[in-house]
Amino acid sequence: MKSRFVSLVQGGIGLVALLFMVVVSCKGPEGPIGPAGPTGTTGTAGTTGPQGVSGVAGATGPQGVSGVTGNANVVYTAWKPVDVSSSYFRTADNLYTYMGNDNSTDYPLITQDVFNKSLIYVYFKYGALKYDPSTAEEKLVERIQPANAYGYVKLPGHTTSTFFDYLSYNVYNQPIGVNFLNFTLRMDTQTFDANGKPQPIPELVGKNAQFFRDLVKDMPQYRVVIVNASTPGGRAGTVDFKDYAAVKRAYNLSD
Repeated sequence: MKSRFVSLVQGGIGLVALLFMVVVSCKGPEGPIGPAGPTGTTGTAGTTGPQGVSGVAGATGPQGVSGVTGNANVVYTAWKPVDVSSSYFRTADNLYTYMGNDNSTDYPLITQDVFNKSLIYVYFKYGALKYDPSTAEEKLVERIQPANAYGYVKLPGHTTSTFFDYLSYNVYNQPIGVNFLNFTLRMDTQTFDANGKPQPIPELVGKNAQFFRDLVKDMPQYRVVIVNASTPGGRAGTVDFKDYAAVKRAYNLSD
């Protein structure tokens, strides 16, 4: 009886083992990886949060190095045509014509304080004659100089450019005063005969004041430069004010 029970147990264990082997032997090889699925949609961005509290201000940095001194104490005007609108005189021999500005209280830039403490300079821009050998003609070129100028203007209607096609003038300013800037312009309305004797230019005889004023309505021009006494560095004492180019460089004047 005992041996039969043992036989049954052993037979059951053998059956289980056989079934396990059958199951294992029935499992096939692993299949390939399937295709990737579609990409998901991006989610909606969240709302911006409230602004944070401002931080504490940082400490003030060290003071920088002082810059180069500017020209704030130098005052200068734009270039303007010389005012010759208030006076006119023609000599009886028609050799000279004088025009000027007799308005002695119309220049407020020159105050009493400026007059007492500052340097005041007047510069003239004018047309000078220069001979061009390449064309055998006289041409007008711009020049600038202080206090007075000797220049030329082309005579109306003249199509050639010889010396005799131009009219000469001398322009200068009277001594400067408080609220006072006065110009005088003299035209040399003359020519010379074969013996060197001055003669009036025939085409200018009988012309009125407006004719001569129109000749100089654009040129010559003037500019006033005022260097205040408080200009730092003593630079005014190192500038040659007779040399306009040097003044322009020193005070950064614009044309």
